[in-house]
Amino acid sequence: MLEPQLLVKNPVVFALIWLSTMAKQENRFLKMIRSLPTGWMLLYYSLLLASLFAFAELAEGIYRVQGFRFDSVILNWFFQAQSPALTRLALLLDKLGISYFLGFIITTLALLNLRKSLRSFFFLLLGFWGAVGVNLISKGFFERLRPDLFEQLTPITNYSFPSGHAMGSWAFWLCLMVVSRRRYPRVFPYISLGGFVFAALVGISRCYLQVHYPSDVLAAWVLSTAWVLSMAWWYTRGYRHWFPLIKNDDMDT
Repeated sequence: MLEPQLLVKNPVVFALIWLSTMAKQENRFLKMIRSLPTGWMLLYYSLLLASLFAFAELAEGIYRVQGFRFDSVILNWFFQAQSPALTRLALLLDKLGISYFLGFIITTLALLNLRKSLRSFFFLLLGFWGAVGVNLISKGFFERLRPDLFEQLTPITNYSFPSGHAMGSWAFWLCLMVVSRRRYPRVFPYISLGGFVFAALVGISRCYLQVHYPSDVLAAWVLSTAWVLSMAWWYTRGYRHWFPLIKNDDMDT
């Protein structure tokens, strides 16, 4: 064991020890990367980069010119398609897709997984509530006003970009899909399809209600995808290095 005074007086020794430690950490990281199936790794990074690029393009358009031409076209189409039945459905989705309600469900599911899989517990909380936090930060940064082309069917006055309902419901679906794929494979197909339909309808309903531009919803979907994908990497691989307190997880067997 080297004395601390020796390391202070001999920076060369300190540098050699530091480089040796970093090399060991790098070797562990490379082994972890190589252990991933090549096809899934390419798909994962492709989706992550595509999501980040799409959000950057949408954000640039909002920041520079405050919108896109297709926003008004799509909102006009939804205005023309309004009907009492569709309005009732959209208002129902407005209640079901709110972050507080989905957050209650995701937190309950996380607590149910606490004893058997601490990793799933943290992933569900970080995946969903982290997306909600990123959404609030983004709204405050871009400060995009709500659409005013037509009357809102449920008046909202806070900022618009990206859509909180769309981002929360999309993160809700993705988080449940990732966990069910590893822990509950029998219900994975139902959660994948049902969750996608629900999240898509919530996003579409925001445009129908005239409370969001379509670009708000698209940005929410891609930003939520990028966030949950980054958490999914930790969930499947990175937890061993970034959260060493998690051990004896039943998913490791």
